[in-house]
Amino acid sequence: MQIEVACEAARGTERPEKPGFVIGFLLGQEAIWLSESLRILREEAPDVEITLMTKSSPELADGRMQGKIDVALLRRETQTAGLVFEFLTKEPLIAILPARHRLARQSAVGPQDLARENFISTAQVAPVLRTVIDDYAGKEGITLKQNYDAQT
Repeated sequence: MQIEVACEAARGTERPEKPGFVIGFLLGQEAIWLSESLRILREEAPDVEITLMTKSSPELADGRMQGKIDVALLRRETQTAGLVFEFLTKEPLIAILPARHRLARQSAVGPQDLARENFISTAQVAPVLRTVIDDYAGKEGITLKQNYDAQT
């Protein structure tokens, strides 16, 4: 068994290793950005081996700062010394409700409607998003009832 492993390792040294490139995507954003990202990389660097990662925004920022990720599509995190951000798009704030929820039948849901509902906090997995939500609630004069925490 050890001989087989050694032979395979030796064969691997005969072939030059392909350069690697790691792209990090914010959870759920791959569907939007993956196709175009791969097209650009294939045109610019066809021999590069591409690795895809999907993580939370803080994890992507950390991976980029540690050099484990070459480029990441994430939110502008606060603790990101040494990173440069380029604005790509705005994300809409949406309310996700069960299909049978009383508000799901309405064509529009107002902030006052949301104030009476339970809220799942994103503070641990997406602190920047949580700040945006808190700012929105404050601007609208509502307090969201945080009964649950999202976990990674």
